[in-house]
This record gives sequence, C-alpha cells and structure tokens, in this order.
Amino acid sequence: MIGSSALVQGTSRRRLFAPPALDAVARSAGHGSDLIHYRREQYRPDRTWERQGVVTADATGPAALTRIGRSAALHALVPERDGLRHHVHGPSGWRPLGIVSPPADAVALVARAGGLDALVLSGGAVVHHRGERSGDGSWRWTPQATLATDAVAAPALTAGPGHTLTAAIALSDRTSVLVTSRRSAAPRWSTEASLPPATGTPGLAQRGDVALLALPNGTGFDVHARLASAGAVSVAALTPMSPHAGRPPGGGDGHAGPATARPGTDPTAGPWRPDGHVRCGLRDVAAVSLLASGLDGWFQALTQEGTSLFQWHRQERDGGVRWTRSACLRLDDRSPATIDPAPSIKRAQISGDVDTQPSADGNPRVTLSRSLTRSGVRGTDLGVRVTHSGRDYLLCGDTHWTRPLRTTRDSIAAIGPDGPLPGLPAFTFHGAPIRLMGGRTTMREYDVPLDTFSHRGGWFLFATSNHFLNHQVMGRSVLARALFDPAAIDQGARRPLRFRTLTTVSSRYFVNISCATLPGRTLPGLGVDHDVVALWGSGAYRADDLRLAILDPEPLSSRLAGRRPFPPDALGLRFFAGTSEGVPRWSDRESEAMPLVSGSFGEISVRHVPQIGAYVLLAMSGPEDPIGPCVTLRTSRTPWGPWSDRVVLLDWVRHGMSFDDPSSRFIRASLEASEPVGDRIFRGQRDATGGAYAPYLFDTRMDGDDLVLRYTLSTWNPYQIVLMEHRLAALP
Repeated sequence: MIGSSALVQGTSRRRLFAPPALDAVARSAGHGSDLIHYRREQYRPDRTWERQGVVTADATGPAALTRIGRSAALHALVPERDGLRHHVHGPSGWRPLGIVSPPADAVALVARAGGLDALVLSGGAVVHHRGERSGDGSWRWTPQATLATDAVAAPALTAGPGHTLTAAIALSDRTSVLVTSRRSAAPRWSTEASLPPATGTPGLAQRGDVALLALPNGTGFDVHARLASAGAVSVAALTPMSPHAGRPPGGGDGHAGPATARPGTDPTAGPWRPDGHVRCGLRDVAAVSLLASGLDGWFQALTQEGTSLFQWHRQERDGGVRWTRSACLRLDDRSPATIDPAPSIKRAQISGDVDTQPSADGNPRVTLSRSLTRSGVRGTDLGVRVTHSGRDYLLCGDTHWTRPLRTTRDSIAAIGPDGPLPGLPAFTFHGAPIRLMGGRTTMREYDVPLDTFSHRGGWFLFATSNHFLNHQVMGRSVLARALFDPAAIDQGARRPLRFRTLTTVSSRYFVNISCATLPGRTLPGLGVDHDVVALWGSGAYRADDLRLAILDPEPLSSRLAGRRPFPPDALGLRFFAGTSEGVPRWSDRESEAMPLVSGSFGEISVRHVPQIGAYVLLAMSGPEDPIGPCVTLRTSRTPWGPWSDRVVLLDWVRHGMSFDDPSSRFIRASLEASEPVGDRIFRGQRDATGGAYAPYLFDTRMDGDDLVLRYTLSTWNPYQIVLMEHRLAALP
C-alpha cells in the first residue's frame, strides 16, 4: 500500500507559525488501483488524517511523494500499467505528466538541487533516475546508474547536506546502504554499510547530520542511526530507544541517558549504529516511510502494519527518545465481523434540557436530568457508570456550564432508580465541576475522568491530564483520591467535588483506562489471593491497541490513604506480557505489555457481565474500517482473551443520522438551517455535524435467552449523552 517515500512534510495554511502539515499517498485497501492522497494538519494534535482526493485510479504499486523546496506543489511517481508516471498537484488538484520509465514495481523519491531523484524498482533491479524541469515546463528523466539487480523490496532514498544522496536497498541476506558524493553529471554510488536484512520496505530520512534507517522486522522495525561525522554516538538524537523516555509533569516513566558506540560493533555497519527496536503490535510491518519532520525537530513515520496504516512520532524529550503512535490513517481490519440484524435503539437523552430528536406528537422530548435548568450543565459527553458504597454515579467529560469560567470542567451525576420516563433512571448532576488537585494536573479539553475503584472505604479515580503533551491528544493518565462524601451530590451546590492527585499512571499504553475489581486468584501466574484492579488501556488517542495491567492496592494502602503524591514506580503495576503454555506472563515493565487486540482504540469500556460469565468490550470502529462507522462489541472469558470477533451494534451514520427516516434521527446530519436535530454549545461544535463516540456499558439483564444491554453514547452535535439499548440474541 505504501512505499518508503509515502510521507512528506507540507505547508500549513490554517495557522500562522503552525507546524507544517503532512501529506501522504497510499493505495486503496485490498491492493486496489486507486492511489489516495491524504493530509493531516499539525497545529493541533487532535487533527485527523483527511482524504484529499484520488491521484490516479490506475496504480499498480506503492507510489512515492515529495515536494520541491517551499513550493506548494507536490510531485508523485506512480507505478501504472503503462509505465512509471509523474503526477503533480497544484491549485486545481492532481494532473498527470510524462512517463518516467517502463512499468515498475515501486519507487523512492526525493527533491534535490531543484530537481528530483528517484530509485525505481523493476523486477530485482534498482535504477537511479534524475528528473529536471525543461524550459517549457515539462520534465526530462534520465537513468543514472544501476544500484542493485537482486533487491527483494522497495528501496529507500534520502537527501543530505551538500547534495548527497543515501539509499537503502533490501537484499535477501542484508540491507545495503549506498551513498553518492556531491552532485555531479555522473553520480558515483559507493557502499557505505551492510546492515541486517529487512522483512519489508525500509524507511530512510535525514535531518542535518543525523540519518535514521528503519528496517521492518516482524511485528516492528529496527532503527539504525548515523552521524555525518564518524565516532562515538553521544547526542540526544541518538540515545537508545527507551519506552520510558520523556518524563511527564508530576512524575513519569523516567528516561534513558546518552549512549556511546558499543565495543564489538559489526564493522560492516560503517558509521551506522543500532538505535533500538520499535514494536508496533500484533501484525507484521510491511513498510515504513520515514520523515525528518518540522514538528519539534522529530522524526515521524508512516507504517503499514498488516494492511492498516499508522503514524508514529520519534519524540526527543529530557535527553531520551521514545517512539509513540500518533494517529491511525486507516484501520483495515479484515477479520470476520457479525452485524447484528436489529441495531441499538436510543431510549432517551441523559444530559441537557431539550432532546431535539423529532417526536411523534410534536412536543419536546424529555431528558433524564434536565441538567441545564437544575444544575447549570448545558452539554457534556462520555458518561461512565461507576459504583461506590452501594451508590451509582455517572462520570462525564468536558462539560459546558452556564457559568463561563467553568468551561470544559468535568461533571458528575448521581443515578437514581426512577426517572421522568417509565423504566429509565434519573440523573442528578452536581451543581459544580469535579476538581483535581496537586500533581500538576490540568483540567481543560481532553482532561477527563475515566473510571473508578473502591478500596477500604476510599474512592479512587483514573483521569487523563496534560492534553497535547508531547503532541499527544491525551498526555498522561493519573490516579486520584476523592476528598468528599459522594453521597453529598447536590444539583444546587456551588463548590467543586475535589480529588487529590496521587501519581501518574502512564503516558504510554494506559492513557485511556477502563477498570474492574476482581479476585486475584482468577489471574494465574500473579500469585495474589486478594482483590486486585484490572486496567484495560489504550495509548495514543484513537490510534493504539488494547492492553491489560493489574494494580494490587494492598501494598499501596498507606500511600492511597495519604495526601502527598508518590512516584509512579510505587504503583507496582504488573503488565500482561503474553502467555506461556496458556498461562499469562506478567511483567513489571510497561514496555513489555503485549496487545490483547489490535486496533485504533480511544475511549474503551470493559465490564464483567455475570449473566454470561464473560467480559464485554465496547469500542468504536476505526478510520476507513471495512465495517463502517460503528459501535462494536467483543467478549472474552478471561481478562486477557482471546477476544471474540467484533459484533456491530450500531451503524451510527445509517441509524443515528437516519437519512431515510429523519423522525428517528438523534445525531445532526446536515448543516441546513432546517435541520431540527442539534445544539450550539461551543465554537467548533456549533457549525458541525454530529458523530458518535465513547460507548460505555451502563447495565445488562437477561430477557429469556436474550442479553439486553444498555450503554451511554456521546453524539458531539447535539453535545449530549444518550442512553442506548441493544438486544443480543446470539452471543459471540
């Protein structure tokens, strides 16, 4: 789907002094013939990849993309049936130019000295071509040299200082790194190093004197680094890969110190030194495209993992380095999925005063809280049901209040048995926000409560904090302790409900968390008999896999009862690291946490359902997911899996926007003035259509042989929480 030159740094027209946008090209899923152009703005980390159009409908292999200087024009070389064709992107979109060479398998491309250089793979031959603009505006391409005749994957190419070029050629037994001298009429290529073989297309990029080479190797890729000047590697840009680098506010995972060249380094590697291994997930890495980015001087990567596409950052913080997933461009999950014939139905809107879904009698629909009139809550999202001391509560995310200084401060509601609608509960929102104290926690957008557990009478909260830290949507997760009596929730109150932050939980794999208390004896290999807290987590927002960790609160009892923050290492988390002969292995290192399920998870909800004796996972589908924009369900008999294939509960475009039946619409579907569904809560939301996210399991019951489950769902526009119901006749 992608080659080594699929990712390029662009320009930003949205914000002055904003980080440059990224552009990428990828073939359509299933090795289709459409070559799709994508763009991602980087002025905010929550900007997603967006389709820009089709470059060509005749692609036969992975294409290459580049930009000449500061020009807005993009250039692409695309293998097509009639040959390797040159395309250019301008104000009017993409247009084809001439043929570069006969039909090819793949290509790598860079801009250098006002022209273009390409490495063209055809069969096993890799040929260097040079392209230069003629006086009439056309391009003339000429072959320069043959670099290899037995390549087994697409080549990689990058340009360095002094018009030099570096190439990486994947051979069956090694990866050959070649370089040219300064630009000349007949460039001379010489072998610089022989590195380990790659199992897919390598990635190569250079920033100043530092070059990085990524070699796919199974479910990840090995990174090698080179300085233009030979000798020991001792700069921060070349510190060894550390899963714990980058200490977040209020503590963190620690970081690695600088490295030097190790004794006994393979002399065939020349000036290249190992720079660590990046483990991507459960799927094989087929290709890596590297970019020396203008975003904080980081390197970035576009990886093909299986047939899904992810973006990665190489973050350099506090003298250390860490690779982190940043976004999911495409989740091409081709595993079997069951579409439940009867979709979920909306039972009622929880938050707000008015439900704008059209009603049969023409009267406004009743909400389950009247939160605006009674508590000053205009709109909110998320909605995690939690229990403490026999009482039920709803944790809500970024909340918009009638008092402007409280904007985005999170809210909480008590859940009662008898609501304004028959058979549905009541929700009483506290009249003031949740407040987290200490630990340098923040309480702005994306800083939200996640889940809770109880221990020895105390109530403990997992929440996110420090949004946009290190250009991540959600910076880290924290653990906090309630400093109030939860029974004191009052819709007329004006004092915030305070939590004291105790420590950082994670800034890597467990940023979004769903938790449950369960007997330790049910977890083989852990060696614990008392109750523990299971944490299911995902890392990069809507871009990471699902993982599992265990928190033992007993050794922490004295710290949990205290008021002072403590180091994250004192949490003593144990991470699921795979199985050995069917028995789980547990590690105290977060870097060894193995994915349970591959995906692009953001908000997650995992609960044990006693009626079926299984754990249920609710989540959303990913971008360009073959099953469409859906709420999905998986089940597992154990906390670690194996997890079932997905069951589609709701296609929220088809059944939530309800284009065929506007009377059943509860998500804003258009921006027409006549559209009745929706509200105008804040800028950025008021002039947008809606979208479903954050399905959290609310409760379950059996009705005959059917499992009836209810879950909360956020709809963006309206910026409210709704209560959904689904009847499952056949469990996965």
